[in-house]
This record gives sequence, structure tokens and C-alpha cells, in this order.
Amino acid sequence: MTSEALDIQSEPEGDIAEPILVRLTATQISLHWEAISIGILNGLRVGPIDDMEVVKARLLQAILRRYLECWVIVPITKQRQILGVITTLFSGDMYAGEKTLIIYSLYRYEKMEQHLWPSLLKTLLTYAKANNCHRLIAYTEFDRVVELATSLGAKTSVRLLEWEV
Repeated sequence: MTSEALDIQSEPEGDIAEPILVRLTATQISLHWEAISIGILNGLRVGPIDDMEVVKARLLQAILRRYLECWVIVPITKQRQILGVITTLFSGDMYAGEKTLIIYSLYRYEKMEQHLWPSLLKTLLTYAKANNCHRLIAYTEFDRVVELATSLGAKTSVRLLEWEV
């Protein structure tokens, strides 16, 4: 899987390898949609997709309307190669009055060392708090992701029950 270079306004000093998480503008999303959409589609927790172009169009529309937020993982270097893509959305419990930030999809184009994830998580937690969320949640089928999340302080006792219809 290949990724693209991303044009981000600020130019860093030096060449630091640790990645950062950047929320994209509509212009950046439109310019890099092909690479971004591949990451989003690969990160979705869904079965086979019948019409990929329809799903891509729906995702782009949701992102451009800000129903979904699109983030990229990029290194702090002058060449901003996209290392991964994350989408998030807000949800809430109107009865309990709690707002939640949900990681809708997460995909990395390249392997990332475990020690790099805490700073990326901190960005999402800070964003969630700034938007009056009570929690950040994500879904996964992968034991490795559960292990990583646990090591980063996630509570993993809640289980998703699923029935196909």
C-alpha cells in the first residue's frame, strides 16, 4: 500500500521521526482523497462492499460536511508522507447527557512502533475533551489492538454483541 505526501502549512525544523496526528481541511481531503479513501476503506469494520464507488462518495460527503472528521498520521518531517488515516465522529446519549468521540476507522499504511501511539492518542483525547466528550471509544476485532489499547489505559471490559440480519 502506498501513501502520498501531504502539504501542511507549518514547516518543521530538522527531521524528527515521531509522527503527529493532523485533522485535515476540506481542501486537503479533496486533494488527497484517493490515498485517504483507501486508508479509510481498509480501516472500516465491515464485510465485503458491493459498490466501492458509492461508499467512497458517501464517506467523502460525510467528511466534507464534517459528520466524520478525517485525521492523518504524518511524521514531523519536511516530507509529510501519510503513515495512517483515522476518522472520528461524535455520538451522544441524550438521556444521560453524555457525548462520545468514536474512532470510526483507523488504518496505518506502515507498521508503527508501540511507543509512538501515546502521543497520537493524547491528541484525540484532547480533542474529545475540548468538544465536551466524556469518553473516546473504538471497536476492533483484533487482539493486538486490544492489547495496545489496554497498555494505553483503555478499559476493554465492554463487549460488542453482534447479530447479522
